[in-house]
Amino acid sequence: MENTNKNTQNLSFFDRILNIYPHERSRVMICWGVRFIYRMAFILAWTMILSIFTARYHADKLPFLFVTHALLFILGSLVHMHLIQKYHNDKLIISIVVSAVFALVFALILLPYSFNLYLLLLLFVESFLIIQLTVFFDTFTERFFTPLESQRTFPLVESADTVAGIMSGLIFIYFSVIMPITYFAWILIGLLCALIPLVIHFKSFTKSIPGIKLLHIENPNKKTFTNNIKNKVRLFHQHSFAKNLMFIILLQYAFLIFVEYIYTGAVVSFSSHKELLPEATIGMENALAHTFGLLQLVFSCVTLLMQMFIGSRLISWLGIIGSMILYPVVMLMSMVGLVLRFEFFTVALTKINSEITSVLSRNSYQASYYAFREEESEEFRQFIDGMMRPLGTMCGAILLICVQIFVSEKFSNLTIVSVMLCLMVIDLVIVISSHKIYTKNSISALLSKDEEIDERLKSVEILMQKGHSEVEQIFLKCLIDPENPPLLKIKLLHAIAKVKYFDAIPEVISLLSHPQKEMRMAAIETIRSFQKLEYFDKNEFSKIKIFETLKSMFWKEDAEEIRLKILNIISKLGGQDSIKFILEILQNEKGAVLAEAIRSLRHFHDISLCEILEDYLSSDDPRLVLSAIISLSQFPKYKSLIKKTIVSILKSDKSIFRAVAAYAIGEIRDVDFKDKLKSLFEHEEDEWVKANAAVSMLKLRDESKMQYLMEILKDHKHIFSHKLIYLINEIPKDYRIELDKFIYGAALHKIHTIFKRVSGLKLFDMPHDDLKELRYCYSLLNSTSDILQIDAILNKITKIENV
Repeated sequence: MENTNKNTQNLSFFDRILNIYPHERSRVMICWGVRFIYRMAFILAWTMILSIFTARYHADKLPFLFVTHALLFILGSLVHMHLIQKYHNDKLIISIVVSAVFALVFALILLPYSFNLYLLLLLFVESFLIIQLTVFFDTFTERFFTPLESQRTFPLVESADTVAGIMSGLIFIYFSVIMPITYFAWILIGLLCALIPLVIHFKSFTKSIPGIKLLHIENPNKKTFTNNIKNKVRLFHQHSFAKNLMFIILLQYAFLIFVEYIYTGAVVSFSSHKELLPEATIGMENALAHTFGLLQLVFSCVTLLMQMFIGSRLISWLGIIGSMILYPVVMLMSMVGLVLRFEFFTVALTKINSEITSVLSRNSYQASYYAFREEESEEFRQFIDGMMRPLGTMCGAILLICVQIFVSEKFSNLTIVSVMLCLMVIDLVIVISSHKIYTKNSISALLSKDEEIDERLKSVEILMQKGHSEVEQIFLKCLIDPENPPLLKIKLLHAIAKVKYFDAIPEVISLLSHPQKEMRMAAIETIRSFQKLEYFDKNEFSKIKIFETLKSMFWKEDAEEIRLKILNIISKLGGQDSIKFILEILQNEKGAVLAEAIRSLRHFHDISLCEILEDYLSSDDPRLVLSAIISLSQFPKYKSLIKKTIVSILKSDKSIFRAVAAYAIGEIRDVDFKDKLKSLFEHEEDEWVKANAAVSMLKLRDESKMQYLMEILKDHKHIFSHKLIYLINEIPKDYRIELDKFIYGAALHKIHTIFKRVSGLKLFDMPHDDLKELRYCYSLLNSTSDILQIDAILNKITKIENV
């Protein structure tokens, strides 16, 4: 969405460190909190099972535990894949949590009578119930963020897994020396109970801007179990990228079983030395839990540092598939260490390398689901995460059993490392081959005229990510295609600016004469983006071409807003031609355009301009006075005259002049006027004067009157609400960070209120006033896509009413 593209220089220190934007904080926080709780519950349950099983049956029997775990996982996935067709996700999640709590309580009741039943129930809770939450919450998280947001936010959300690992490690380190490992089930019950209120709160959040879908097609075959399975098979046949993802997950989870096996064996060997753990006095189970907890703490701390500071940046830099390649590459390097020396240190290093790189790989894997339609994405996720993950686990466990049966103990370690090496080589080949498929799928969706506009817009966002080659030509091809809708072309113009495709300048220039105002505006914004990158300063021919085109367009353009933007661009181009053009405007124009021309002279630091500007200080038009003050403020010799003029205008009987004077104070950033602004705000009765004073106070870093601005902005029917939006958009972003957060929150709240009020109605059937209010909210969020879609609906309604 357009509103998410803000300059990182305007972010707070906290946001820069985390690589997120202010409007993403609430979504990141709620996703992070839910993920932290359920991930911590999973780690506790699995570590308990691993410690108890290994202590009682030895590490050699671990493959049988892995097979049982995989079977329960598959069974649980089949059941939940059927139930999810009939019930909402939030209801299923709460049902899973409640079932897990009752099963754990029952396991604790059975503990004095049968330890094996306790262990079996614990395994059932972990493999059949808790692990299913991963699929549910991953689907929710994907819907919270747009593809471009996902590159930055997913690593931060995934850091909840790592923090959960740290907390779990601390729990095992502390409690393993004071209570039996079996009683940790009470901690698990407490965590699961804490999930319920979070899930209820969780479902009330959505993406940064609730996107408007004009068309939604229900699948009539979705409700039955057999049709559900057939549908998944059909989808995988249609999508080669989904098939590659399926094999990638299968191979990586088979590999992870080998890592878990050799790591657990190393921990058992380490923990068997009693002198290393004198505090673990309750038994081998607790000694293992203590060691697992200690190592989990170390691994998680290192992983967290990587996630918090370089994780999202690596994904943004490498792209989705590039980040997925990291895992097999790093693990192949780890295999070299194991071949050279198979010991506790190299095994632990392999484990920590797996933990760190799997985080990046998992983030990229989650983000790659944006390549599919929303309905298909959920189907693929259910099948891959619900079926291929446990199948990978089972394949790895079966391979381990084969090694134990057919290979002598002397060569078992070498054989295991060889199998791991083969798995990663195959995985690397598949991941590399997926790169072109991922790009090709997105390009196909973008070029398809039969695809829904929502999916085509999403494809543009995917192709804007790093790692896609030669997509600029595709953007250009779609841009010049006359059959493509304006909404898509506006998104493409934004993409061209984002990827800095300067070769598209001739095509962008041609759109300056497009009949639709929004298209011309988008083309102007693209040129402004190129100008900010100093392209025209280095390319004189393009500079001349853009000047001549904009100059010609200026005299033909009817929309005042566009004329003002053209004037702003030309004034920044500089040179004699720009000066002559501005002087021509000063002689022939009036009103807002003349005022903007006077203001544009501030870009020319020439004292000779002052003769022209001084005449406008005594104008009857307050806009001209304001512009003259702003342009003269760059010259120190006029400081006293400007102050005198402003003080004089503040005493004017006309409210419009007082408003201009208040606004001018903010533009020249004169802190000496701060007290006068406060006094003006307190004693002024005219709302527009007070609004201008509040805006200027923001520019002087005074946010005390921000609430007044919010009260006006929240009311779309207020006489000054639309004018105030224009004023606020002129404020530099780093001066209005807090205000933007308030606007963002208020607009989202209003949008959700409207959708709730008209629940069950299609957009076309919504009351006219609700549509207008909805449009106003999206204008606050700068969401051009949604504004244009609402405009299309409003135009259709108007045509029907006129018939």
